[in-house]
Amino acid sequence: MTTMVLYQNFYIFDVRSFHRFFFQVNPLTNPFLFVSIIAALGIHILALYWEPLQFVLHLEPVSLSTWLVMIAIASTVLIVSLVPKLRRRLRRH
Repeated sequence: MTTMVLYQNFYIFDVRSFHRFFFQVNPLTNPFLFVSIIAALGIHILALYWEPLQFVLHLEPVSLSTWLVMIAIASTVLIVSLVPKLRRRLRRH
């Protein structure tokens, strides 16, 4: 579940521009989106590490090494989305 949450966060930042790459778009150009993503991720992390929510949602805390693996897997959406953006750039030139 956490990997999918991270995947969606990476995806949201990437699709903000049809032509520019994710690192070319300032995340603060849409402060509402930025704050919303941070808040949603914070709530998700709270559910992972706060015992009452862990019990209700049947969640387990995640180790740092697992976080790193999940981030690496979720960030693959950025690599996959580079291909169509590169193709669009090449067609324009």
